[in-house]
Amino acid sequence: MADTTNKEDPKYRVDRLAVVVTGRELEKILGIVKLPSATGTAQSSATHQLLELCSVTSDVVVMCFDTTLTNTGTVNGACSLLESHLNKNLIYLPCRHHIHELIVGGVFSALFGPSRSPNIAMFERFQQYWPNIDRENYASLSDPRLADSLLQELKSSTVSFLKSVLAGRTGYMPRDDYKELMELCLLILGESQTDQSVYQFRQAGAYHMARWMAKVIYSIKNLFVQRPVSSHQASHRVLLVCKSCLCQVMDNLSSHV
Repeated sequence: MADTTNKEDPKYRVDRLAVVVTGRELEKILGIVKLPSATGTAQSSATHQLLELCSVTSDVVVMCFDTTLTNTGTVNGACSLLESHLNKNLIYLPCRHHIHELIVGGVFSALFGPSRSPNIAMFERFQQYWPNIDRENYASLSDPRLADSLLQELKSSTVSFLKSVLAGRTGYMPRDDYKELMELCLLILGESQTDQSVYQFRQAGAYHMARWMAKVIYSIKNLFVQRPVSSHQASHRVLLVCKSCLCQVMDNLSSHV
């Protein structure tokens, strides 16, 4: 990010690390510090210094972090190095957002094979064809197994949860991709949270491999417009992605509320 404290070179960029502690009725930012590098060593040292400065090292029992190698590496990862600094083992709580990234990525690899490119060719074709698609002619998920009583119960609770969040009744207001994903989840379940007779789909956006949410959004849109991506088999795989990821998406969304 830009280093606003560097008056000589306003374009100079620097790595920063935010350290937050939480507990019973407590959430406090200990600091947002500059790092000499983004390595696990630099992050663990900065975290330990802030914990020492605030005299809370003895109270730390859990770490929450994303699943990048600089954090999770067994030798030079920030988590293992921080445990060494504190001379004790800590409970690991990897960020759910990044956990779902691995799960959705695994679903894609199993259905479509490994990718040799940072982008997804199928979604690239879909993005290019987007202007030619009749976006007023879409259909929700159609599967006779959805008549099962358990799935009907899960659908009802999911729809209720999504509508509650989108209406702002939970205190959490989703934005950008999260909001679009929740709206699409409602539509794919045959529901709507707006008064509009026709849902206004957003322009198909970035689709590279690193964005787990884009995989789900593109899969749902592809299914909605009832246009096979390249073949019936590929279209069926997209349907499997939608079904496989929906529960993961809901779990991740609920963790933000």
